Amino acid sequence: MAEATCRRELELEIPAEEVSKATDKVAKELMRVARVPGFRPGKAPITLIKKRFAEEIKAKYCNRWCQRPWKKRWRNRS
Repeated sequence: MAEATCRRELELEIPAEEVSKATDKVAKELMRVARVPGFRPGKAPITLIKKRFAEEIKAKYCNRWCQRPWKKRWRNRS
């Protein structure tokens, strides 16, 4: 059976302020459960959490927030 080769690209523009707020929210959620040597759970500084878990924060942000504008546009298009 042939594999489908149809692909689409979507470019989203998200205001920097919205990205900053959302990544701060994700970092704070992660801060509560992250285990960082030298700190009790939930007590590590947010700046350290942002540096140490940057990739995880970015991935969670994209999963949660990058889909929002897409869904809004899709609904408006229908």
